[in-house]
Amino acid sequence: MLSACDISRLVPRRPIFIWDMNSQYSKIAALNLEKSLSKFRGDVNIAPFAYLFVEMVRYSMRNVPNMDCVQRRLAEFGRHVGERMVDVVYVREKPQKRDTRLYNSLMFLKSTFWKSIFGKEADELEQDGGDKNTYYLIEHEPVVNRFTRFVFDEKEAVPLNTAAFNCGIVEAFLTNTGYPCTVTVTWYKGTAYVIKFDPIVAARERQLEGK
Repeated sequence: MLSACDISRLVPRRPIFIWDMNSQYSKIAALNLEKSLSKFRGDVNIAPFAYLFVEMVRYSMRNVPNMDCVQRRLAEFGRHVGERMVDVVYVREKPQKRDTRLYNSLMFLKSTFWKSIFGKEADELEQDGGDKNTYYLIEHEPVVNRFTRFVFDEKEAVPLNTAAFNCGIVEAFLTNTGYPCTVTVTWYKGTAYVIKFDPIVAARERQLEGK
């Protein structure tokens, strides 16, 4: 007569599967990080974006004496975005190489970097005719200006250029990739981001050219 222990040995056991959440999550995260941003679209619905952006502009207009202060606040918000996007876009698209020449970095900013954020490249890139340390990154119609219009003071004829937010993005990208600068916004060919580089950038360019 078989004992209970003997019977238990004869009954086939159901295999036990152990789901390692940490291992699976790590693999999925690694695969996502390896994906190129240029191979898929990450569109954001314009309605919630516009709502959040308008609220941010209204917040920036509180308790400030003039329009310049509003634009500085907006640029500060944009700077936080730019600092994070440098890691997401620049490091992922060029993991083994960092541009050491200013022109290449500006073209990367105008094309790949700008497209990854706004879905299209910036329209133009110009160098100032009188100051070689100054460049203009131009957008004919920035996304942030498309559905918003603010006037800081009703007496002022010039509306607030809310694309000052993008100035922070540009400044963060260039500064964090080794090109210290200050960026302001102006109404020129639509909207232009005026990039004034630190003199050390021009000195380094001359050194790389062997001059």
